[in-house]
Amino acid sequence: MLGQVPSEVVEADVRALANRFRAREAFSRAAVEAPIALRLDGVGFGRALSGYRWPRDIRVHRVLLAGASALMGHLRGDYCYVTSDEVNLVHLGPLPYSGRVEKLVSVASSLVSSAASLALGRPLAFDCRVVVLEGPEEALDYVLYRMRVGFNNYVSSLYHSTLGARETPRLAEMVREVAARGMLDSPSWEWCGSCLYRRARYKLGRDPATDREVVARRGGLGLASGPVCLRILERLLKQRLLEKQY
Repeated sequence: MLGQVPSEVVEADVRALANRFRAREAFSRAAVEAPIALRLDGVGFGRALSGYRWPRDIRVHRVLLAGASALMGHLRGDYCYVTSDEVNLVHLGPLPYSGRVEKLVSVASSLVSSAASLALGRPLAFDCRVVVLEGPEEALDYVLYRMRVGFNNYVSSLYHSTLGARETPRLAEMVREVAARGMLDSPSWEWCGSCLYRRARYKLGRDPATDREVVARRGGLGLASGPVCLRILERLLKQRLLEKQY
């Protein structure tokens, strides 16, 4: 199990990443430009979802992925990372609603809140914030940041419930203690989340206006779980760079 956990997740400087991205949360901006990340967090999920499997439940995770899919479709996002009770949409642009923060936040939170509430039969709410990214490549650090936070929370929950410890040691120590008790032999979505991403497929066709052969780009959503989500985003960013060059 420990061999599956990438060192970059365990060793990520979560404090530095938190300081960097919290400063980018666009609370007071009237409008933003791409690239951005929309982070949606469940409000009071511990109490609202009492009775579901702790600390993560596949039924809830699937519902959040469905909400993420709706979010990507409506807001035309490029990539979405889901872990615990949060949904993170990466948008490389151009942005809908002219990038108006109030519109992006209200539409995103209402979409995911309504989808989750209807699917689980409980009133659930998500708050939403906009995080401005300095460039497309920074999306990778942002997702690593949220993956590290989600992984830490998962391991910490298991550690404290098992050992009854009052203090929280470094993540690597908690991982060793929990793994030694076989508590990390779980599907990767539980401890490292899942992602939806746009798959690019290219098809040879013919332009009816010029009767010339052209290469048409076709899309679709792919789904993956665990640390591979970082590599998928990395490939997506490289692909977008190549498309801009050509």
